[in-house]
Amino acid sequence: MTAPTTPSSEGRDTMTWNFDINAAPRGQTITSTRKVGKNTNEITDFVPDHVWLATKCGKVIHSRWIPQSGKTPGRWSGLATTGEQPLAWQPYIVPEYPVIEPYSMQAFLMGASVA
Repeated sequence: MTAPTTPSSEGRDTMTWNFDINAAPRGQTITSTRKVGKNTNEITDFVPDHVWLATKCGKVIHSRWIPQSGKTPGRWSGLATTGEQPLAWQPYIVPEYPVIEPYSMQAFLMGASVA
């Protein structure tokens, strides 16, 4: 079941949920070389992508993919380890805080209407 995905950058203020959980970005594995003393080691790190998830209990949470480790299957952070799946996802975009002029903020805090 697939719903419309996030619109292009034109409609960035109107996000929509994507119900195709398999399409949610999980992250990527990056390999780098690190030198410790005389030893050079190749290290593999998983760098997760962050997403908003809608859960079956009605919450929206900031999450990231936790890859499989040993016998533990991969899962979304913040959800139960028993294989709970989210209902939908959105890209993780942090909204900008609105900038309010000092006078307007003072009037707002004092209960005056700000036009």
